[in-house]
Amino acid sequence: MIRARGKSFQIVVYAGRVDGKDAYVNRTAPTYREAKALERKLADEVAQGRLVGGARTTMEQLLERWLKHARPNLAATTARMYRSYSTRLIIPELGTVKLAKLTPAMLDDFYAGLLERGYEPATVRQVHAIIRRALSVALRWGWIVVNPAASADPPRVTRSTAPPPDPSTVRAFLASIDDDLATILRVMATCGLRRGELCALRWSDLDLDLAVMVVSRSFAVAGGKPIEKDTKTHQQRALAIDAGTVAALRRHLGAEQEKASFATVAFDPAGFVFTTEPNRAWHPDALGGRYRRVARSKWTQGKPPRLHDWRHFSATQALAAGIPVRQVSARLGHASAAMTLDVYGHAIAPADRAAADALGALLDSP
Repeated sequence: MIRARGKSFQIVVYAGRVDGKDAYVNRTAPTYREAKALERKLADEVAQGRLVGGARTTMEQLLERWLKHARPNLAATTARMYRSYSTRLIIPELGTVKLAKLTPAMLDDFYAGLLERGYEPATVRQVHAIIRRALSVALRWGWIVVNPAASADPPRVTRSTAPPPDPSTVRAFLASIDDDLATILRVMATCGLRRGELCALRWSDLDLDLAVMVVSRSFAVAGGKPIEKDTKTHQQRALAIDAGTVAALRRHLGAEQEKASFATVAFDPAGFVFTTEPNRAWHPDALGGRYRRVARSKWTQGKPPRLHDWRHFSATQALAAGIPVRQVSARLGHASAAMTLDVYGHAIAPADRAAADALGALLDSP
């Protein structure tokens, strides 16, 4: 059935009996011609046994079922984040909305409301990504015929182009703190490891004679507990280590052996590199807390960088020094060089300007 509703047309198709009740699929179209075409499509979907499952399905029901199916394929931290955003932000506002009634305009209003409540654009885009993924599954299951999130307009996220700390300031800071934390930060700054990768690093991953390390695992935090897993991109990477960092790691190795001896326990040559006590790795959150306390008391040039900014320091300094993007991307463990360019493209400018000046000089010199 098609009936006029203001300037649009409503399509109503009987979808059979669901839970002992008549079920209908409702859609709207801007013109009568489009409404007739959509009516035929909906009728075909119903005839094939599709759409009935989603006739009365709400967003809350979809999210619950989708998270249940998706969880085995998600990292623990990702599953926890999806569950948290769904429970705290999406379900209270959209949970009772039927999938058939959800529109791009409703989603745009929802996103605008989150911004008005003080949520950052990056958070709103993450919420949008969750909704879009859940609805894409509903589309695959035949519960909807279009994904309204595909036409929604989440806010843009403006990446910060703030310059990294000056290397001389970094050197002064490292010299002012204890050797244990200084070695951790030096490894982050020279090798670009993520916090979880750093905490999961083992002595068996290092060959200090060859000056190389293999990054193959990381710690994720779920329910407050660290869980050892593979890296974020599910790939291991081999990294060269500079001579100064090798020397720092050798000193750290001696300190770890002394720590084990003092505690009268055997030192594990395949154990964790950075520990709070013999053979016990740093909890990623605890390491972050320790760093913040030290940084607040020791950093002297403006606002101290976050722990993750030491990885940014590694990337921006390497790119500014003219290291090829693909090589920097490989060291960081990014999924692609395009991602590195997207995040750190601003850091290429100084090196690119130097290249332009050098090439121009070749043509302009007598």
